[in-house]
Amino acid sequence: MRIGEDISEKLDYTPGVFTVERHIRGKWACKACETLIQAPVPPHVIDKGIPTNGLLAQVLVAKYGDHLPLYRQEHIFGRAGLAIPQSTLGGWVGVCGVRLQPLVDALREELLRHGVLHADETPVQMLSPGKGKTHRAYLWAYTSTQFAEVRAVVYEFADGRSGEHARTFLGNWRGKLVVDDYSGYKAGFKLGITEIGCMAHARRKFFDLHASKKSQIAEQALKCFVAPQSGS
Repeated sequence: MRIGEDISEKLDYTPGVFTVERHIRGKWACKACETLIQAPVPPHVIDKGIPTNGLLAQVLVAKYGDHLPLYRQEHIFGRAGLAIPQSTLGGWVGVCGVRLQPLVDALREELLRHGVLHADETPVQMLSPGKGKTHRAYLWAYTSTQFAEVRAVVYEFADGRSGEHARTFLGNWRGKLVVDDYSGYKAGFKLGITEIGCMAHARRKFFDLHASKKSQIAEQALKCFVAPQSGS
């Protein structure tokens, strides 16, 4: 008769492993006409390149999703026994950007069908080629609302914060734009875009006033900012 048992659970992790896929394409020759026929090459993201789709996806997700610079990925791959120079990784990223551009263009067109959009710009450090120094650039983000049927975000890199970048992206779109009070968007509002102020930024002013001055008016104002209920 069993009177009990011990159950334990452990977590294990196996570092990434690189494998080589070998593709063999047969050749056939006609004895009569001596015509040579060979099986076609499967389509690849990089023509005649060695990385598979999975490896390219790993590099892109690590760089843009996990914020791992290419030089760090080079070291990570090196520990796994594979030497992939940073210059090679950079070339892969560049080609993938070109291949993905039609998807970005289609997503932009879809966004501009919506009547209400959110926009914001975030500073990022950009390495100046050959100088060994960084300077400030910006990543502009445009997204549909939480109530839209299509939830999408398009990011656009720019070397500056000029409002011209937003006007170029939005083009002839004349909907309602939810933004903070940054002056770069003001010219677009004069062209017919309707400005919707960001409630989070507006609330922040009252919160800071109440936190620093114990303002009773600011306290009353904070009660007017009610977070939307899920699904409402």
